Amino acid sequence: MHAAIVGAGLAGLAAARALRRLKPDATLDIFDKGRGPGGRLATRRAELPSGRTLRFNHGAPAVHGRSPAFRDTIDSLARTGAAKWTSDHAAVGLPAMNAIVAAMARDLPVRFETRVAAIEPAGDQFRLREPEQPLGAFDRVILAIPAPQAAELARPIDPDLAEKLDGIAYAPAWSLMLAPAEEPSADELPGDSQLIDRLLRTETGAWTACATPDWSRDNLELSPDDAARALAAAAARLHPAFADLRHAAAHRWRYARVAAPSDQPYLIGASGRILCCGDAFAGPETLADADAAVSSGRAAAQALAAR
Repeated sequence: MHAAIVGAGLAGLAAARALRRLKPDATLDIFDKGRGPGGRLATRRAELPSGRTLRFNHGAPAVHGRSPAFRDTIDSLARTGAAKWTSDHAAVGLPAMNAIVAAMARDLPVRFETRVAAIEPAGDQFRLREPEQPLGAFDRVILAIPAPQAAELARPIDPDLAEKLDGIAYAPAWSLMLAPAEEPSADELPGDSQLIDRLLRTETGAWTACATPDWSRDNLELSPDDAARALAAAAARLHPAFADLRHAAAHRWRYARVAAPSDQPYLIGASGRILCCGDAFAGPETLADADAAVSSGRAAAQALAAR
């Protein structure tokens, strides 16, 4: 069996690792449009004029979960030093959040900066292609990307599957990465409940302002520069240290939080040959988005391996 996984976030990498274990004779290719693994666990770097490089956890500052799949994943990462538990259900990556997905992607065949634009039937297989070139033919495909993106790929070959994916909704989020000239003493600061939900430190000199859900939704289509100006002004009103910034850059997470999840651990279509998984697929034991992503990815791999 030759399988493709679209998406190298938590769900896609959990699926890939499970599939390797369950079906070692299968061949696997993983495609991700980003420059590295992670989705919301990506860590952004910025170089200051002084030459110092700062790291910003501009997506998720921590991951949470209680399911066996999630606990097993974090325990394994903790043994290698890529993560640590901060409570009985919360963990962080070391030295930054992207260490979690970087460790999970290690030794997996991931092709980054590769956007799958279409899935086309090819006899008993599916052909994946970028906008300009083919990516290969595969017996099975796992879509581990946000449901709206998965629906776009699935609709031409399985409208019923796409319709189910259309029922899943997300809430967006803006985040602002900022480097103050002077360092606040706390690691976390409360927001104003209007524009900023809270401010979090990744490391000395590197802070992320997390915008409120309402402001993010109402200002989703702002340019990054305009969003940065608005959030930087709000941060300056919250703490004087943020009035003088050495760096400020905003990032829009269009699919930040799952607002209306599926009640299934994964979805399956195209006569069992396409599976969809991710943080939007809730199971009875999952606690949060990261928990659901890991559990769903593993469940999809198990279903694929059993067919």
